[in-house]
Amino acid sequence: TQAIQGFVDRGNVTGSLGLVIVGGLLTVFSMWWLYFKRPYAEMLRIRTTAVWPFGYGHYLVFASVAAVGATLATTVDVVQHQSHLSARTAGLALAVSVAVFVVALAGIHAWGSRDSGSLAAALVVAGLMLAVGLLGLDPGWTVLLIGLIALAAVAQHVLATARAAHD
Repeated sequence: TQAIQGFVDRGNVTGSLGLVIVGGLLTVFSMWWLYFKRPYAEMLRIRTTAVWPFGYGHYLVFASVAAVGATLATTVDVVQHQSHLSARTAGLALAVSVAVFVVALAGIHAWGSRDSGSLAAALVVAGLMLAVGLLGLDPGWTVLLIGLIALAAVAQHVLATARAAHD
């Protein structure tokens, strides 16, 4: 946010930077929602053997969250031509960071609830994100597409939960 705020204050918002802002917000808000979608206390109370994977799995979750923040800041630098990284490298770094988050979180959920369905869905989401990162598109489009994929994962979960509650 500091990098973006500096450019917005100077009125130096390009189309690509606008896409980074929208895609970054979609990504971060989706990650927030995906993290808090499950009642962890209930999961740990039901299956006490989930405590160790839950605790140590959070190393990957928290490291990937930090990496997402760093790669979003780097992407802003790439868009503003203040970095020596290529657009593809920045996009792939973001895709890997979000993919690790999604898979690690789904792994924690799968272990705690003994339901591998969320892990399979997370692998599909991660694969799509990595494919977008490998395309080497303009950084703004890469961030926006990753954000839209994350939003689609949230929407899929909301629909599946509503369907399960209705049945």
